[in-house]
Amino acid sequence: MTSNRQTSERVVIVGGGISGLSIASRLVQSGLPVTLLEATRIGAGASTRNQGWLHSGGWFATQHRSLARECYESLQQTIKFCPECLEPNHDGMAYIVSDRNSDTDCWTESWRAAGIPFSEWDRDDLLRSAPALSKSPIHRVFRLPDGAFRPDILVNHLAAAARNAGVELLTETRVERLLYEGDSVVGIRTGTGEEIAARLVILAGNTGTAFLWPGSDGESVGRQSEFQRVFLRTHLLAVEPEICSLPFCVIDSVGINHIPHQKSSVLGNDHWQVVNRETRPVVSSSESLTLYESVNRFLPTVDLDTQVTKTWAGITVQAMHVTQVEPGQAPLTTVIDHERDAPAVRNLLSVFPGRATLWPQLAEQTREAVLAKLQPQFLMAAQPPWECAAL
Repeated sequence: MTSNRQTSERVVIVGGGISGLSIASRLVQSGLPVTLLEATRIGAGASTRNQGWLHSGGWFATQHRSLARECYESLQQTIKFCPECLEPNHDGMAYIVSDRNSDTDCWTESWRAAGIPFSEWDRDDLLRSAPALSKSPIHRVFRLPDGAFRPDILVNHLAAAARNAGVELLTETRVERLLYEGDSVVGIRTGTGEEIAARLVILAGNTGTAFLWPGSDGESVGRQSEFQRVFLRTHLLAVEPEICSLPFCVIDSVGINHIPHQKSSVLGNDHWQVVNRETRPVVSSSESLTLYESVNRFLPTVDLDTQVTKTWAGITVQAMHVTQVEPGQAPLTTVIDHERDAPAVRNLLSVFPGRATLWPQLAEQTREAVLAKLQPQFLMAAQPPWECAAL
């Protein structure tokens, strides 16, 4: 192994997105030497190509109240740490009820119980803010503090925090494989053949690091007693020019959501399709048609033939707890210790944010898991960088 990076205490993190960078900062704050490797440049991964919905937790409150609370806390931390990542001229998000028979009280009671602020929004005021919306499928409207954000700006902010903390960032460095001694991971090998020793390796690249998971066939992966990793595909479309500057979502029906980004609007729905590990993120004609039809119901003036500039599919991995039934509905932050796999693989963790919004929660959860596992005699970190003044 390369001598200048040999240390029995080093933690290697694979994946330079929001999750990997925030985890790296917290571990360095605790006194651990950390090297983070990103296959391309910082911010070039999936976290810069997602929809950019900064959740308040309102979307999840009826099904998982603790998740909703964590989202709201993470939202506040993101705003404090990196206000520049928020799209300008936004004052919350419109939560639309399209069916007069929907149990609206269930939603409002859940928001109140989760501590998420909300207010009812006059429908005519909404339509003045978003004239492209059709009036007929809108029954009631509520304003919640969700927002649209630029993941690339947040990633750059987190990268600066990581560098300032002392994280070694290696970009354009693809990890080719894990290095083993018996059942223990002892480091990684890069595409150039360099070997980096590690006391612990953390896989933080979601689908980008799935090839490093223990198990070669994909079927034996994730067979722990608590979690199963599920590959989920969803579809998005971008419309230009921007439909309106107001983020909105429909909380019943098919869950249409709209996130504005500068000159374009990104639209999606609440349909997550379970796919196998080998599935590529190609567009499904039937799924895109369903999305088109749903969008047309609420935005009939949008010409999908001439205004849609891009339709794409994205695949993410959710670590589902045994108590969860439907993939995509309650995406919890999860840290998997592969020592609990069968067979066990020591010194290897995989982390899953659930949603990008939850990055501060995942960073803290991972830090606690690492310190409990390694039991180092290091300083316990006080406030994370995102609780301090913005850089």
